[in-house]
Amino acid sequence: MQELRRIAITGASSGLGAALAKALAQPGVSLHLCARRVKGLEEVAGACRASGAEVQTSSIDLRNPSAGPAWIEAIAAGGPIDLLILNAGIFAGRSEKGVMEPLDAIPGLIATNLTSPLLCATAAVPAMRARGRGHVVLISSLSAVSPSPDSPGYSAAKAGLSAYGKALADDLAGTGVLVHVVEPGHILSHHTDQQIGAVPLAITPEAAADHILRGVKRGAARIAFPLLPRLYVRLTDLLPRPIRLLLNRSQRFTVRNDPDPLSGE
Repeated sequence: MQELRRIAITGASSGLGAALAKALAQPGVSLHLCARRVKGLEEVAGACRASGAEVQTSSIDLRNPSAGPAWIEAIAAGGPIDLLILNAGIFAGRSEKGVMEPLDAIPGLIATNLTSPLLCATAAVPAMRARGRGHVVLISSLSAVSPSPDSPGYSAAKAGLSAYGKALADDLAGTGVLVHVVEPGHILSHHTDQQIGAVPLAITPEAAADHILRGVKRGAARIAFPLLPRLYVRLTDLLPRPIRLLLNRSQRFTVRNDPDPLSGE
């Protein structure tokens, strides 16, 4: 794996983003962390500094299309980015009183989970390509592969992110810049706290971070885990639709949708 000295992570105030920041923190590493929640972000930054890393934090709203690229440009002005982890995400879905995601949640879902990582990657990649090295990590979901009827907008955003990542990886093949599309199952976080119903085989953010960083280290273009949910998704996709719907009935859920959907980011 290429030497990772300057690292940027979105959505770093809690959950997976926080776990990745802490796992990467060590002397000689410069971490650039962003999220909306200042208190959580500073707590993570303090833990990373205690491990010897230099840390810069930014509180930004990634729904604003100019915010992510401006953050990337500000970091790059101080030196090249070795590893960019685009993790920020929000979750919404079918409420107990409704049949689909709230109408007003859809724009934020698409802006945060799809548009923002595309814009951030587009801002960062040219310098990586010119330098002939760098890593871009896109945190998608197994929902990209097996869309959930209880969170169709979320699934659509993640499917778009996975498609973009795979296309970008092919475009950058042979340049020295590696793109890693991460498609995890349930990770214990604010998202799973919102979910009312099954969250089978959920893993901790720390375990998920370990999966991801091991995948980055071996240069994997696709990092999907845990094993059993990944196999279940692959096998059920081969089945006739009526059987798949029957098997997936036990996986249905509703969502406690946040009044402020970005409160977990």
